[in-house]
Amino acid sequence: MLFLFGYIHVYLIPGQDSSEVVFNYSVPLRRLTFVKSGDSYEGRYRLEMEIYRGKELYTSVVRDYYEEVDTVPPPDLRKSRYFSLYFPPGKYSFHIRLLDRISRSVVDSAKLSLDINRGDIMVGSLITVFPNENLDFDPRREFTDADSSLYIRIPIFSTKEETIRVRVILDPWKGKRRTMEFSYYLSKGYNEIPLDYDISDLKFDQYEMVVEFRDSRGRLIARRKMKFTRVGFLSLTDVQRRDLISVLEFVYPGEFTKYLEKYGGDFMKAWNNFWKDKDPTPNTPENELKRQFLERYKYAMYNFTRYGRINDMGKIYIKYGPPDYIYREDFSLEGRAYQIWYYQSINRRFLFVDKYGTGDYELVPPGYYDYY
Repeated sequence: MLFLFGYIHVYLIPGQDSSEVVFNYSVPLRRLTFVKSGDSYEGRYRLEMEIYRGKELYTSVVRDYYEEVDTVPPPDLRKSRYFSLYFPPGKYSFHIRLLDRISRSVVDSAKLSLDINRGDIMVGSLITVFPNENLDFDPRREFTDADSSLYIRIPIFSTKEETIRVRVILDPWKGKRRTMEFSYYLSKGYNEIPLDYDISDLKFDQYEMVVEFRDSRGRLIARRKMKFTRVGFLSLTDVQRRDLISVLEFVYPGEFTKYLEKYGGDFMKAWNNFWKDKDPTPNTPENELKRQFLERYKYAMYNFTRYGRINDMGKIYIKYGPPDYIYREDFSLEGRAYQIWYYQSINRRFLFVDKYGTGDYELVPPGYYDYY
């Protein structure tokens, strides 16, 4: 997993003589160097990849990219990229690095491996696609209220005719597991199993989908996994929605409540108009401030919660973003663990103390401890 890239996924599409491998990755623009160019700022970066088959260098890949933004540093936006290559059967390793072409520095690197096996039935990856006739590749792993179904295509290459059993297991981070099963007839050659999975009733949560494939004798052929997140505000529970309002009031004191009052308590109308008025670039399709809030809110949901509610650390993270530096001590303040988050750009620091030894850190007011 690349820290800078945010994520990198490798998808396998099996074929008879060679298999297609799709590389999909995300680059947070905030971590790149940008220079002034006219009325905007430009950044340039390069993806380099060395691919080994066994211990021998098989091929190399270079991809150059250019980005233009209005402000520096840019909002916490991620730019998704993907491309594909073809490989014969074998074991491959991928050495990947990202270069900032302006600062001439290696920003991050990673290593991945892939085993392209040859067998009677070769199962590829779970590939998300857009719900249209072209079935274009969809790099998303977040699905909103507008998404009622999760559209997946599973490529399979078979050397024989066979009826297989497919079992789909959906495991939420919280809540109950659900399963479904169906049969699928494979013809000789390339097959593509369609899976249109209903997510209309899924709550705001993180999910892992596991798909198992078994032959006519019940023997396991393959198991494939995929993680995704259900985000959106129709899918929030009542507790989560109240918590979201309290977070908004923390980040923008007194502002969102006025919108709720203006629209008679209609949350969605208040939400949509609130962010419409906050949009720093209303003439562009992207609302950078809203996306930044949602990215930070989602991160806080999975890292800074207590009994389903975002705690003090989460609120600070959502308002100010990741700290520049964190100082940690396990047992110092009256025998309690604590952390100090430093934000150099705004010259602020925040002290969090684990008062009850539960791992839930509470924000301590300035001046409570002499050296804070």
